[in-house]
Order: sequence, then structure tokens, then C-alpha cells
Amino acid sequence: MTSRAQTIPAPIFFTALLICFLIAGCGDTCVVVTGIFLNTTSTTNPPTCKLGNGNGNINIGINSVPSSPVAPMAPNLRQIFVSIRGIEANPNALAAVDSPDWQELAPELANEPVQIDLMASSVSGASCPPHLTRKTTVRANVYRQLRLLLVSDQPPPGAELVQHNECDGLGFNCVVDINGHKHGLALKDGVPVLVIASDRIANGFFDVLPDTETDLSIVFDPYSSVADAAGDSVQIVPVFSAETAAACDSPPAPP
Repeated sequence: MTSRAQTIPAPIFFTALLICFLIAGCGDTCVVVTGIFLNTTSTTNPPTCKLGNGNGNINIGINSVPSSPVAPMAPNLRQIFVSIRGIEANPNALAAVDSPDWQELAPELANEPVQIDLMASSVSGASCPPHLTRKTTVRANVYRQLRLLLVSDQPPPGAELVQHNECDGLGFNCVVDINGHKHGLALKDGVPVLVIASDRIANGFFDVLPDTETDLSIVFDPYSSVADAAGDSVQIVPVFSAETAAACDSPPAPP
């Protein structure tokens, strides 16, 4: 038995589209239409406009890719401890460090930094990782860049610190090599920030839609990352990727 695709007559479609524009007005609003025209293919490019003034909710999880029996772990490390004090996103793929458009996705980390082992969990893709942060309300938008803000190994007076520090004596970010020895973690240019560029985000962007809940999975890839000795420390060039997943029921991880 064959099925017949149904199409929308052009006059009805354009009348409906005109009504949508009249309702939306000429403000900060997107109208995205897909799946209408025959013999065309959709594109993964997001709209260039903003998604109105609404808000959506976001949950964030961080994992590592599954272990591989054949691929060697490039950094030759057993654990990588990082203390995270913020996670931010920007709609501009080329946004500067001091851009005013960085959107905080996990504001509670400013007062409650969390130290995690990037290599502690192995989840394939975005299959509902344990949530690192509580559900956060953020502006609906199309985001093309992410960054993890880390606690500095020399924090200013009064800065909030992690409650339990696996790097005691080595700052707040460190690694454990395959022989069990701990080393301080040296970051590029000494800046405690890990950037996830648009080419490491699935389709180059992720969106937060108004009145919806988004699960964002940030995945660390130890097999593509590079680690080198830097004196008594280890300098690592980490490789991350990010993609959204269907809403998960995983409860937030305890602080």
C-alpha cells in the first residue's frame, strides 16, 4: 500500500504566513517555516534573527566519550580535575572574550563552584548524562559558542572555592597520570577558561526555545586531546563537543 503526501495549496499557505507576520509584527521575532515546499531539502543553518523575548530552561551535563579498546588515550592521564565556576554561551561564533552577549547558563556555580573529573563518566553522545547544574532559565536564543569558566589556581581574596579539592596543594585544577602521580593543570596562556567553538557543537549551534526545556550535553574527548609536560605541571589542549538531547529525567547532581 502506498501513501500519498499532502501539500498545502499556495494561496492558503501565503494567507496563513501573512497572518503570522501581522501577529508577530516587526519586532525581535523569528518565523521559521520548514517542510512546506516539495523537491527541497532542509538546512541545518539556524535563523539569523533572535527568538523573541521569551525564556527557556536548560540543564547541562558533562561526560567523557566511552573508553576504546583500540584507541590510545592521547593525554596518558587517568583523571583530569577541573573546578567550574560558570558555563556561558554566546550567539556569536566569533565573540570576543569581553563580549557583553555572553549568557550565563549555570549561575549557581558562581557561589557554589563544582570540581569534577572530566574522565569520570562515559556516556555515548547526548544520551541523558547526569546533570551538573540545576535547571536554569535563560533567554531563548540560538547559541554558537560555549565556554567553561574555571576557578583560578590563584583566586582573588573572597572568591568562592570548591568544598572538596582533589588538587590540594596544586591549586584547583590538576591531573593524575597513569602512574597515579598528581600534577598541576597548566592552561593555555594561563587563562582559566575552556572554549567550545561552533565547529565542536553539533550543527554549529544549539537553540533554547521559548517555554521549552533543553538538555545540553558537553562531552570531553580524551582521545583527541593533547597533553604535554610543562615543568612539574601538565599542559592540556582539551577537545570538547556539545549537542542537545531530548529532555531527561535525571535529577541534578548534588553540589
